[in-house]
Amino acid sequence: MEGRFDEIRLVDPTIYNELRKTFYIVSDDFDELSFVKYQTWKSKFKNDVFAITIAPTMDCNFKCFYCYQQDYKQPEYMSKETADKVISFIKQLINQNTKVSVAWYGGEPLNAILRLYKLLSMVLEK
Repeated sequence: MEGRFDEIRLVDPTIYNELRKTFYIVSDDFDELSFVKYQTWKSKFKNDVFAITIAPTMDCNFKCFYCYQQDYKQPEYMSKETADKVISFIKQLINQNTKVSVAWYGGEPLNAILRLYKLLSMVLEK
């Protein structure tokens, strides 16, 4: 590696150091494949992010001709009891340092905007 990136190092040491720190520039003996495998396995088993998908409704206000879920459209919305159970479940599995990632799913989750807002507020209270 030495010599090939001297020009970058001389022109802008800050950029050079950032490229090294973020592994865009690595030494010749650095095993990139093993590093990527290690990072992948590490991210699979770390527990600082809790991800959950919530479907507050399967109702949908669109009439897309290509929709393959026409039979699943139901004008039903998540009950307060179910929302409370979802929040209880989340709170059991997280701690103060856990980041929570919520993916909203359903027919059109914004059809249940009040339930979605209430769930989001409760998650943010954690």
